[in-house]
Amino acid sequence: MKKSLVFALSLLSALSACIEKPVPPEPVDDDPPTQEQEPEDPPVIDPEVPKVKDVTLMEEFSEEFSSFTSQFFDFEPKSSGEDFRYYSGFPSLSESGNTILMLRLDEAEKAVIRSKEFTYYGSYSARIRIPDISSVQPKVGASVDFALYDNDEEFGEDEILLSLHLSEQNSVHVDGQAVTPDISGFNAATKYYIYGIDWEKESITWWVKTKVSGDKVVLATLNEDVPDQPLRLELRFGALSYGAAPLYPYELETDWIKYTPSEQ
Repeated sequence: MKKSLVFALSLLSALSACIEKPVPPEPVDDDPPTQEQEPEDPPVIDPEVPKVKDVTLMEEFSEEFSSFTSQFFDFEPKSSGEDFRYYSGFPSLSESGNTILMLRLDEAEKAVIRSKEFTYYGSYSARIRIPDISSVQPKVGASVDFALYDNDEEFGEDEILLSLHLSEQNSVHVDGQAVTPDISGFNAATKYYIYGIDWEKESITWWVKTKVSGDKVVLATLNEDVPDQPLRLELRFGALSYGAAPLYPYELETDWIKYTPSEQ
């Protein structure tokens, strides 16, 4: 009996040794592993679209001022009182048989004619003779401006300017500088000259010609800060803020004004 009991205990002991001890479970991560994601492509940003000035552009024109009204220009009215500044279709005082636009100088308000619509890159020219004041009032403060101009709330102010000062009959003012044209005996008051501006995308050239078939005599060229917004063509005649005040309503003669748009 004792032998049987001992045998049974020995057998149980051997069986216990053969049974593996339980392995404790590994700790569980509450956050499951995430798969590595490929980086997203950067968002596509459209290139900035340049602002466009929503205006009507004029086609090529030639204004001969042969009638009392103009097809291509508006005459800026005087703020008050009678207006004796504009005379279109007027007989020229210096060229027999020719009709012109005569502008009379008003000390208080400039005479301004302005293109009915906007213009852009191209060639601009005007045949002009300024009044001869050399023997009457040589230091008068007055000028003629042949200009491209606009002051836009969104696009800002731009101007391309060619000026003739009545007190400086032998020079032309371009880009703020007085230039003497390389033309023998040049005098803006003794005869008509053709004054021009060539406005291109990357340059502005100011020039003078003695006649339509003549060569351009370049006054100056600008290759930076060139305006890129459409502008209106203007002809202005008025007193300056310096120099002697005009004693008389001196008269400016303009034979014609022409505009040829650029092909670019």
